[in-house]
Amino acid sequence: MRTHPIDHQLYNKRLLKIVNNLPCLIVNPLNRYYFTGFFSSSGYLLIANRNTKLLLVDARYYEKALKEIDKSIKVILIKNPDDIYIALKRLHIKRIYLETDFLSYSFIESFKRKMRYIKILSINDKITELRSIKDRYEISQIKKAVSVAKEVYKIIRKKIRTNVKENEISAFIKIETIRKEAEPAFEPIVAFSKNTSIPHYTSSNTILKDNMAVLVDFGVKYNHYSCDITRSFWYGDKIDSFYKEIYNKVLTVKNNITAYIDDKLTFKKVYENAREMFGEYKDNFLHLLGHSIGLEVHEAPSFRSDTLIKKENVFTIEPGLYFKDKFGVRIEDTVHYDGEKIINLTSGVI
Repeated sequence: MRTHPIDHQLYNKRLLKIVNNLPCLIVNPLNRYYFTGFFSSSGYLLIANRNTKLLLVDARYYEKALKEIDKSIKVILIKNPDDIYIALKRLHIKRIYLETDFLSYSFIESFKRKMRYIKILSINDKITELRSIKDRYEISQIKKAVSVAKEVYKIIRKKIRTNVKENEISAFIKIETIRKEAEPAFEPIVAFSKNTSIPHYTSSNTILKDNMAVLVDFGVKYNHYSCDITRSFWYGDKIDSFYKEIYNKVLTVKNNITAYIDDKLTFKKVYENAREMFGEYKDNFLHLLGHSIGLEVHEAPSFRSDTLIKKENVFTIEPGLYFKDKFGVRIEDTVHYDGEKIINLTSGVI
């Protein structure tokens, strides 16, 4: 993955958005990255107030953090696990906001024992809200991930030929993604024939023959931000008439629900309406309509959520129909709601 210079002004603006939730301790690596632009697999971001911000990391990240992190954040070398408690005691705080949905039960219980005088509050909802509304930089990185995905799919589409194996195409996807200085966002799903009827299938050594259904689902991660795309098609000249009917049905629902989305609707309502659009086939729609996406492939809000769709949400739309031991059709795009309409970021991939 490419390394990118950190725009400290951008991250300081994000930190200002949690001034009403201080002091806070950020442990989730992706949340630490969101607020600092610095990624480490472990560590703590401790924000006591506007002027006191500490990043505690171990020796693996210490020198790099000193060079890259904004000077308003003091970098501290962690030498043992209890260093975080020492730092907290020095601040003489009486309450703290924690990511209670991320931290383990054992961590929270240990925290309570060692920090008896500190009241624990949750910062979950605030961080979820902030990360669900993408800023210009985040959207630009997702678009770069999409650009790579489009290039990869164009190459892979030419490799899908008679006698190729599912796992060979899956490997090609990963190799081509890395060649373009990005990362696979998840293990690609490549399915042939009746295997396409399994939504979360694991690619095998199944060989492609003429007149088979094909499904390719993959994602690209660029500078920590991901996109997700799925394409279904028939390989061969003698297309199955039922497959053609179902493909057209899925495509129609996808197009209609995309045009229907606005900020007066909840994610859950959009999903329910898409399900009804499938009519007699709605019981063959085996999953949600899509998922929010960004630093994680699956983020909040979920399509089970009563949260209203908001300007600058980025999510996928992926209706699908599945028929056991026959085939499945899923068409997925990564989209951006700009406050007026849906912009299909992965359009043009065929």
